[in-house]
Amino acid sequence: HSCFELRNSAGKVAIIDPYLNGNPHRAIRSEEIEKVDVVLVTHGGRDHLGDAYDIVKRTGAYMISSVDVYHGALRVGIPKEQLFGMPSGAVHEHAGFRVKSTDARHVSMTKLPDLYITGQPLGFLIWPEPTAPEILLYHLGDTSISYDMKMAKELWAPPMAIVGLGGAPDLPHDMDPDE
Repeated sequence: HSCFELRNSAGKVAIIDPYLNGNPHRAIRSEEIEKVDVVLVTHGGRDHLGDAYDIVKRTGAYMISSVDVYHGALRVGIPKEQLFGMPSGAVHEHAGFRVKSTDARHVSMTKLPDLYITGQPLGFLIWPEPTAPEILLYHLGDTSISYDMKMAKELWAPPMAIVGLGGAPDLPHDMDPDE
């Protein structure tokens, strides 16, 4: 449930939760990403934050993330102008991608060399074409089942969703396929 790529009609590219180099199931290494305009990070778990900081530094991409990941990015030297830290419910647009953050029932701990920063994990409603509201993806992030999922369906009716099931072998997981 990591590293998904979206493209819009303007040719802009967004990636979500770029856990690549440590991921035995990856399709590419993070160094192979040459063009990305927006990096979205749902939370600071290593299997979601992954290579986001390195990708943002190397490509100059703009990062939209949970607030703890934002503060971690500042601490590793990413300029504030390349960052937007979202609390739940916030809306932000960059490179033609309109993003609304949603609650996720999980934990977010961003590991830095000298400390951990905790924060609120997120899901994202993503409109890659802001003038076409019917084109919508709901990325739930890591979450357990909640009533918010039903509310998102009723309010926005996303035709597509990415739902994390199971988890990394050494980590607990939140939802099973029957949920």
